[in-house]
Amino acid sequence: MGEGRELWLVAADPREFAGLLRHCRGVRRMAGPLDWLRKGELQGRAVWMAANGAGPRRAAEALRFLHGQGGRAVVVSTGFCGALQASLPVGAIVAATELRGAGEPLPLPLPAAARGFHAGPVLSLDRVVASAGEKRRLAASGAMAVEMEAAGLVPLVRQWNVPFFCVRSVSDLASEDFCLDLNGARRPDGRISEARLVWQALRQPVRGPAELLRLRRQSAKAARSLGDFLADCRF
Repeated sequence: MGEGRELWLVAADPREFAGLLRHCRGVRRMAGPLDWLRKGELQGRAVWMAANGAGPRRAAEALRFLHGQGGRAVVVSTGFCGALQASLPVGAIVAATELRGAGEPLPLPLPAAARGFHAGPVLSLDRVVASAGEKRRLAASGAMAVEMEAAGLVPLVRQWNVPFFCVRSVSDLASEDFCLDLNGARRPDGRISEARLVWQALRQPVRGPAELLRLRRQSAKAARSLGDFLADCRF
């Protein structure tokens, strides 16, 4: 499927690529209108890594820019996700067999991988699912995890008829509630403001700072796991 094609990896935040960058060769910063854009070599093929903020609209902007650079590609929606199933630990890799939340459910192929991963339906929403109670309700549909960008790529990959995968790493558990308002920390353009998160944490001195540190630790673990997986698998 991906023979001779570039890899276009679209995420929300540069930190989601932290684990993958150490596996890439010749990484260089690329000019463009996106928040963060790098190009390098992975497994002997060209790889573009774009992080353009949270949500489907920002992801679609990134993919349109990559498409404008020309070339044949495999598109991978990647980054972090929230677990909906209690069996998924932090750092678990989830590859979508079906993407929900973008109109009709879209069946997706799975990568070829020597490392273990979890395969199943993934839900794409334009918001953070912040409570364990809501995660339980969403899990009842059979979805394994929830993320925020992949739905924005679906109309484009359908229009261009390019191979499309969704591979994510768990950064928060199904049992976790957030006291921080991650949705409230999003700016009108869809980007999440780090300053707003810090301000929220300081306003909740009992739980806020500890939660912020926990999320950062879990995100770092998820990024390492994701990078190792992407470096070894084939699309």
